[in-house]
Amino acid sequence: YCAVGVLLILPLMGIARQHVLLYHDTETLFAENYRRYPTVPFVATQYAAGLIANQKFIKAYPVADHAVRLAPQSAESWRQKGKVLLGLNRAPEACAAYEQALTLAPADENNIIGYATIVLHAVPNRVPQVIPLLQGAITRNPQNFANYCLLGNALYLSGQFDDALRNFEMAERLGTPPADTLYYHGKLLIERGEKDKAIPLLRQACERTQNPQYQKTLREAESKL
Repeated sequence: YCAVGVLLILPLMGIARQHVLLYHDTETLFAENYRRYPTVPFVATQYAAGLIANQKFIKAYPVADHAVRLAPQSAESWRQKGKVLLGLNRAPEACAAYEQALTLAPADENNIIGYATIVLHAVPNRVPQVIPLLQGAITRNPQNFANYCLLGNALYLSGQFDDALRNFEMAERLGTPPADTLYYHGKLLIERGEKDKAIPLLRQACERTQNPQYQKTLREAESKL
């Protein structure tokens, strides 16, 4: 019966993906499917993704863990588990889950970006490891500005300031960088004696997030004008 259930649901997967766009809520769409077909990896993974999107990390964890057990060779399942673990503030375990996803799909930008984000925010001793991953991602897709933001951050934290500056500038040409990239770019310009250029970046960073360190750096820069 399980095999029959799988055969019945497989043709519906493409339709289900389209319905997600209509529902705008993967959790709602896949909750009933998961109740009926808990052993189908696609269903478990998508239900976990929906719970994660709604920040229901505690509820999502057993679903994501189950999805990985059902499909240990699925990079997407490991990525969703990594997202859950990060949401539960279990960064080292999240990092390990993303590493497994990268082993299975090393060129997948979602895996690279997710892994780099965790490392940069919570596992600083692994920052050098993400640099070649991000460089490879940029080679494959030079228009994805998120990769330039993350690579700039990683290079700055690794002391490779000239390369970091080039990536910060490219990120700003392609899009609107997040607060952490604006902050590191601003700090780098301060260290180069370019406070006039740094202060607008630091102000933007402070407008986007209430980070005491960002605010302190901005005050110090403004006081030295």
